[in-house]
Amino acid sequence: MHGPSFADQSLPTLPQAPSSPRIVEREPSIAGLKRERSDASSEGRKTSQDESTEEKRERVKKRRRESARRSRARKNTYVKSLELENVQLREENRKLKGMLGKLNQEVPTCFEYSVLDM
Repeated sequence: MHGPSFADQSLPTLPQAPSSPRIVEREPSIAGLKRERSDASSEGRKTSQDESTEEKRERVKKRRRESARRSRARKNTYVKSLELENVQLREENRKLKGMLGKLNQEVPTCFEYSVLDM
């Protein structure tokens, strides 16, 4: 009644790695990710990468300058609209004060008549 022993059971095997592992050198890229470096001269690529990095920086600078210019233009437009609103409100306030002055002159007279009528 001896069943098969544990040693007799075959275990599934995993695929074996190649006997000589491939060594890959890695270096950081611009985005912080790793990329493989080929055996070919990378000096030419570094120059073009530097140029493209410099071009990218210039494009970013240009976009920021344009954005700042648009922001200043929006601010100037906003300030001008506030100045116009200020002028309009001052004029309206002047008119309302004039109307209030006239009403203040008329109100005591109205009260005098209404008191006499009673």
